[in-house]
Amino acid sequence: ANVHAHFAAFKVDLDILGQKNCVEKTEVKYGPRADIPGTENDNPNLHVPEKNMYINRVFVDTEDEALVKVNNQAPVQWKVASCSEKNTWGYHRGYDILHPNTPLAISDEPSFNDYHMIFAKRKEDTEEYLTTPVDFLSINEPVLSVTNIDRTVDGSEAQGISNGESLKETDVVTWISVGFYHVPRVEDNPVTNIVESHFRLQPSNYFDENPSIDLGQTDRYRNGKKQESTPAAGCSVEL
Repeated sequence: ANVHAHFAAFKVDLDILGQKNCVEKTEVKYGPRADIPGTENDNPNLHVPEKNMYINRVFVDTEDEALVKVNNQAPVQWKVASCSEKNTWGYHRGYDILHPNTPLAISDEPSFNDYHMIFAKRKEDTEEYLTTPVDFLSINEPVLSVTNIDRTVDGSEAQGISNGESLKETDVVTWISVGFYHVPRVEDNPVTNIVESHFRLQPSNYFDENPSIDLGQTDRYRNGKKQESTPAAGCSVEL
């Protein structure tokens, strides 16, 4: 077989404590302590490194700021959060969407695979589906156009799902693309082994503490005899 692609795109509509949500962007940075918020009142005689890691956490304003291409050299965590509801510690309650940084599109056609994630305001009447059986699930010919004005399946132009609208206190939808390019190898014959790609939803300051503390231990029995005990699991969800 020739080289080919395995890609899938998902619509994730998280309503965090209602539909008035925001998109929180948390950047992990490294730089002089003078650039770190809150350090301006540090004791000048304090013996600390000249440079430190720190985070910069903001709510993005519009869809234009939320067309995401994951860059491992500029770590960022993306989160759908309640704009108003906070946990006991003062952080906005929400869920991180963790992307494994799979390949992006290499074709010159508009594609959902141009981005790893697109955060957008929900368009009630025009975004029911991403693809249909009639287009053979071709990620380069989506039923919905991606950005402001784009080509659709029939060649016409249509308003995209990401067209600069506000992401403050709105019903946020995340469009996620994952997959890989399959370079054939001899070991793929006569049957290809299982391959996979994924993304993960993970609570981020949604709770006041690790909720698995409230889960009981699982005991396994065989023939009426206890074999082992399994500790309570974590609370992330992998899709």
